[in-house]
Amino acid sequence: MQENNIIKIYGLADLNILPKDGKISDQTLQALADKMYKNGVIIAGFSQIEPLLFNDLQFTLFESLMKNKPKTLFLSIISGVTEDGKLSELGSLSDRADAIYVRTDLDKNILRRIYEYAKMKNKPVICHVIDNQLAGGGVANDTENAFHFGLPTRHPLGERIGVSIAIEMSKFFNVETLIRGVTDIEALKTVVSAKQNGAKIYLEVSLYHLIFDDSQYANFNNYAKIEPPFQDQNGQKFMLDLLKNGDIDILTSLHHNISESEKNGSFKESKYGVSSLDAILPIYYTLFVKTGYITLERLTELTSKNIFKFLQFRPSLNKKIDFDISESAFTEVKDAKSLLFGQKFNGKVILN
Repeated sequence: MQENNIIKIYGLADLNILPKDGKISDQTLQALADKMYKNGVIIAGFSQIEPLLFNDLQFTLFESLMKNKPKTLFLSIISGVTEDGKLSELGSLSDRADAIYVRTDLDKNILRRIYEYAKMKNKPVICHVIDNQLAGGGVANDTENAFHFGLPTRHPLGERIGVSIAIEMSKFFNVETLIRGVTDIEALKTVVSAKQNGAKIYLEVSLYHLIFDDSQYANFNNYAKIEPPFQDQNGQKFMLDLLKNGDIDILTSLHHNISESEKNGSFKESKYGVSSLDAILPIYYTLFVKTGYITLERLTELTSKNIFKFLQFRPSLNKKIDFDISESAFTEVKDAKSLLFGQKFNGKVILN
C-alpha cells in the first residue's frame, strides 16, 4: 500500500555483514546494530568473525551479546571448523544455530562430515568459495587491469573447482547451500546450471560487484580491496545480466568495516573489506528498481523473502519499514570509507 509516496517494504536482511574488523564485542555489535537500523537493515548474519563460533563458550557469549539489540536480529551462524581446521562442536551446537558456515578449501573429509551434520540437523550451509592454494596470494582476479596495475592475481580455477565442490556436496546430502564469493563467468554459469537442474543452491552476489569493475584499482584505493576481488567489465556486466534474468537469489551489501590502521600501507598488504551500509536501501532502489533491472517486489525477494526461505524462518517474523520514494526524497552516502561516498540516491528510510 502506498500513501503520500511512503511505502511499506520488508526490512533488509543481509547474510554477509561483519562488525568492525570482524570482531565480536558489545561495542562493535551495538555500533553495527545502530548503523543497520538507520539504513533499513533489520537482520544480519556474519561468518568470518573473531572469535569463530565453534564451541559452547563462544556461542553462549555471542547469544548473551545479541539479547541487548532489540531493533535488530543477529543470526547465529556456527563455523564448521575450529580455528585450527578441526571439526567444530556441531553435534551439540547445531540445534542453536541458524546456519553452518564452511569454505570450499577445507579438508574434503571434514567438509563431508559437516554436510552430514547439516543433513542430520536440517540446517542450511553458507559456503564461501575460495581456494588459498590456487589463489597463491593473489589480491585481484586474472584480468588485464590487474596485470596493468601490477597486482598479484588469482587463478580462475579456484572458483570453478570450488563451486563444483559446493554443488556436489549439496546434491549428495540434499542440503540447501548458499554459494558466495563467485565472480568468474564460467563458475557462475556452473552455479546457474545446477540451480536450473534442481540443486538446492542459492547464489549470493554483492552490490559492489554488480556496479563496479576492476578499474577501481587504478588509484590503488585500499578501500577497493574486496573479497572476492572485482571482475573486469565483462564479468561485471555478466553479473548484472544474471540479476536482470532472475538468476541471483540473494543480494548483500558486503559491509565489512575495516579500521584505517588495517587499511594503511600497500594495497597488497591491507586487509580485505569495504564499508557499504550507508544508504543501502536507496542504493538498491535507485540503481536496480528505478532503472528497470528488477521490480520492487523482486528486490524484496533478493533482500528478504529468499533469505527467510533459505533459513527456514517463518515469514511472520519479518518486519516492514517505511520507505519514502517521492522524487524529492534522497539519501546521501556520508561514510568516507564507501566507494559511493558523497553520492545521493533516491529514497529515504523513515525511522519509527
